[in-house]
Amino acid sequence: MSHKPRTRRGDPTFARLKLDPARKAMAVLVDSKGFQHQHSRPGGRKSRRGKMTFSTDRPTLYNRDPYTFINASSIPPQILTVIHGVLKSWDQVSTDYTYTEQFHPNGALQASPEPAVGHDAMRQLHDAMVSPTAGPIVDLQHYLDRFFLMPSPPEGKTEAVFTGKLTSVLKNGQEATTEFATWLVLSPAQQDSEVLKIELLRVLSDTSELMVKMGSMYAAGEAKQ
Repeated sequence: MSHKPRTRRGDPTFARLKLDPARKAMAVLVDSKGFQHQHSRPGGRKSRRGKMTFSTDRPTLYNRDPYTFINASSIPPQILTVIHGVLKSWDQVSTDYTYTEQFHPNGALQASPEPAVGHDAMRQLHDAMVSPTAGPIVDLQHYLDRFFLMPSPPEGKTEAVFTGKLTSVLKNGQEATTEFATWLVLSPAQQDSEVLKIELLRVLSDTSELMVKMGSMYAAGEAKQ
């Protein structure tokens, strides 16, 4: 027996993204019983294939600003400034590259098997992954969950871990949401000891869903459209 789509309005446990029904801690559009839950994205727009992509007014997951941690009040302002400086710039499809300013000149950003070392390499990394015209990712949005300040770091350094989710929109309109943990190693800037800069930012994430959808897109020739 098939079920007609139904709408559950006003329920914060349901998000706007189609995710794995097994992840009960996360909101879903299709629940474990097969019911479809319809939500609209304020300010969203549809691609040619009818999939919703992000507008300038980004959607929120959990009914809060996507860059607000659950435990935001416990985060040192210096570190929060660095995290926001990286993610808000990285989430720009046509980025201003100001995320590089949060790193030391020889800092490393590792979001792939090989780290991008230095500001030029970091710019190339973003451009290879995200482009509004070439893809493979044409839009993206980070959602922050929790922050953890690591105890007993090496002398002169600060270490932290933060978690969250990243939704990526592919060139063919398909979306994939991955959970991530990011490890940060920071130290004072050379010019200003009161300012922290990143020595290493390493992203740990299960990107299997994204890779499968990306592979299907290339196999179908949809990345060239």
